[in-house]
Amino acid sequence: MLVAIAFISIGLFVGLSGWMLYLIYAPIKRRLLRSGKLTTAKSKLINFSYVLFLICFSMYQTYFALYPHDSFYVDEFEENTGFALPSSAVIVEKDSNYPDMHGDYWAAAAIELSPVEFANLNKAVQASSAFKLDTANRIGVTSEYRLTFSDDRFKAVSLTYGNFNKEWFKVAFLKDGKTILFERSSS
Repeated sequence: MLVAIAFISIGLFVGLSGWMLYLIYAPIKRRLLRSGKLTTAKSKLINFSYVLFLICFSMYQTYFALYPHDSFYVDEFEENTGFALPSSAVIVEKDSNYPDMHGDYWAAAAIELSPVEFANLNKAVQASSAFKLDTANRIGVTSEYRLTFSDDRFKAVSLTYGNFNKEWFKVAFLKDGKTILFERSSS
């Protein structure tokens, strides 16, 4: 159902935008057809290719709206922590939901770092005035988190910090010394 709603809404936006561009192209096409510089067959091929492009573009946008690239999660982490994610970071699990009509959404990821980068990031978060230690380790409050991450990951949390200067954001450092979790929710 969500896929259909996302595809329809993105399809409508892309379709309307494509139609407006076609309105600009239509007088040019008529002039080229009248002058003989464009054949009817080529015009039909251009029209078919344009519609096919719009459909493929809508499908691409829908897919990545529902299943974002890793860069989305990197951006979420960096925007909500103020720290750059090390280049060696690997996103091992991730999930998010499609924004609702108010633009609210949820996102979470498990990220593996080298032990040195893990320790450096842990120290940086501890030293930051934007973060406060969450002694209850309340990461994974949302039902989406519980569906995405296993109980083993939840039980392996060593320290959890919350940044309440932004939207609801938590970052947790796992006992393995290399994995961090973050969860962001704006609803």
